[in-house]
Amino acid sequence: MRRAGSILVTLVVVAILILSVPAGAVKVSIKADRETVQKGGTITFNVSVELTSPDQYIPIQMLSLNLTGAQNVTWYFYPNGTLISGSGVSITPAGTLGPYGYGNGYGYAYDDGNYYNFSYGYGYGDNSTYVMNYTITIDTSQLTTGSYTAAAYVYTGKSIKPYFSSPKVSFTVTSPPPPGGGGGVGAVTIPPGTFKIYIGIIKPGETKIFNISADGAIYFHTVKIAASDWIAGGRITGKTIPKPGELPSAPAKHILAYIRIDATITPGSVSSVEINFRVPKRWLRERDAGVEQVRLYRYEGGEWHELPTEVSGEDAVYVYYTAKSPGFSYFAIAAVEKAEEAVTRPVTEEKPEIILPPPPEEEVKPPAEEAPPEEAATGVPEEKPEFELPKPVVRWVVVLIALVVILAALAVVADYYYYRKKRRR
Repeated sequence: MRRAGSILVTLVVVAILILSVPAGAVKVSIKADRETVQKGGTITFNVSVELTSPDQYIPIQMLSLNLTGAQNVTWYFYPNGTLISGSGVSITPAGTLGPYGYGNGYGYAYDDGNYYNFSYGYGYGDNSTYVMNYTITIDTSQLTTGSYTAAAYVYTGKSIKPYFSSPKVSFTVTSPPPPGGGGGVGAVTIPPGTFKIYIGIIKPGETKIFNISADGAIYFHTVKIAASDWIAGGRITGKTIPKPGELPSAPAKHILAYIRIDATITPGSVSSVEINFRVPKRWLRERDAGVEQVRLYRYEGGEWHELPTEVSGEDAVYVYYTAKSPGFSYFAIAAVEKAEEAVTRPVTEEKPEIILPPPPEEEVKPPAEEAPPEEAATGVPEEKPEFELPKPVVRWVVVLIALVVILAALAVVADYYYYRKKRRR
């Protein structure tokens, strides 16, 4: 009996030692350098990823910065700071996530009161605490004015714990002041220019949005492509141009600009294209044109076709529109006559008032590696871990210790009475 009691006491000590081992944790934090930023300015986020406590192995596939609110935008990047998708953002990494290798530690992590075992594989960390910091600066020219929340995510690629996330921070994008005091006649705010977009890969049935920076100097600011077939390695180029001599004028009273879009995409692989563009309010005021009179035209088959055009928003400087197109070609941004004017007045052409300087072309560089961000955002590959700890494991360990302590106490009592009885004999 004495030997049994000693064994139980030893088990209690071992259990306590196991429980005292610090839990490996992944801590993600985020801070913004300001709470309010004027549209067209920049806002900077400091994102920190900390791997704490010894003998941990944490797989990190990629990271992201997610904005939700007036507009939903996500940028994906690798642990070394290389951008995977998105534009108008710069990422500067500093620090380290520890050595990268196979089976480096036990693969345990702790979050929200639960333990996670990632099993063996490639990942970061060893018997030290590591911190990786990212300075992420965003050009707000691509954002709609309004309120936002920002959060950072670390994706593991493991189904047992797909990601770790930071708390959320809030900020607001405000409208810029009206140009030149508001009312006089002058050149449009956005000069003509060119842009290029690298498409990468779009799967059948998938939709991707491509931002055009304000530095691209063009009226289009986003292009949304829905694929009906595989699109791989395509490129879109756009340019504001005078009306080509071989084309008829767009059938509208006022012409803001003609834009030529070329794409190295098989026409049958695109099911639809959604174009978001902006029109200066000053241009509308100078022509006594209402917001609802703006249209986007597309040239095809020897004639201009009016595309379904809707108002999507406005700020102090621009009115924003969305138009759906079956593909790419020549486009014209124009203002049609008011309904009552169309009955009495013939349509007269107004030449675009845009002067074409030769600005340098700005190209959106392709990512170093292809990694479809949508799959990373919505889910991770299902991979069943070799070993999974109970959730929450602490509760079971406490129950186990309690049982061991009770059994040990019973063994000691029994041992005491056994020898006491033996002495009496």
